[in-house]
Amino acid sequence: MTYSYSDTIPPPDSAFERVPQDGLIEIYVWEAFTVKRTISYASFLVDHSFDRAPVKIADLPIGRTCFRFTEEEWIENVKPYLIQHWIPVTIRIVSAAVLAEAH
Repeated sequence: MTYSYSDTIPPPDSAFERVPQDGLIEIYVWEAFTVKRTISYASFLVDHSFDRAPVKIADLPIGRTCFRFTEEEWIENVKPYLIQHWIPVTIRIVSAAVLAEAH
């Protein structure tokens, strides 16, 4: 994967709300941030993810997990959750059509 990672907690007023109609929000999160004490942040992300599971990406760096979300899930649930729990992520908008071609 030739993608540079820039982890940050999503700002509440970020421009990522402008997602193309066929777009998905893809986040890369360190696995260490998905489990904290007895709370599993990963289960929240899985429940709201487009794929209902972490996405398998061949070139994903060790220790990273990828999840994809629809614009609605991102705005209403996931982004506020990441902000509330101070979970830094790298965000990328991807086309669902391009993803379908890749499979």
